Amino acid sequence: IIVGLRHPVLLFQSFYNYRVTEMYDKKRVEKPPSPLELIGKKWRDVSTDLARYELSLMQLGKTPMTSIELSDLGSHGKQLSPTRYKIFLYSIEQLN
Repeated sequence: IIVGLRHPVLLFQSFYNYRVTEMYDKKRVEKPPSPLELIGKKWRDVSTDLARYELSLMQLGKTPMTSIELSDLGSHGKQLSPTRYKIFLYSIEQLN
């Protein structure tokens, strides 16, 4: 399995800017929340939880997890789905 990741801050910034631009393109005039207001909250599917890569990676079952980590996984609507395949993880910044 090959997994490419973007830096979490850049991912959040890009998605936030996309939603703001989309709002103006569709002539929906509302004041967007500041990025700081989206810590733990959601606006037009934009949230700091978007960049919590560890939750998706935890599902693959490649590292031991405590009961607290398993509970955190479940509280975000995810479940452990171990895979027998090796994981190749890279950051897209490495492709430059």
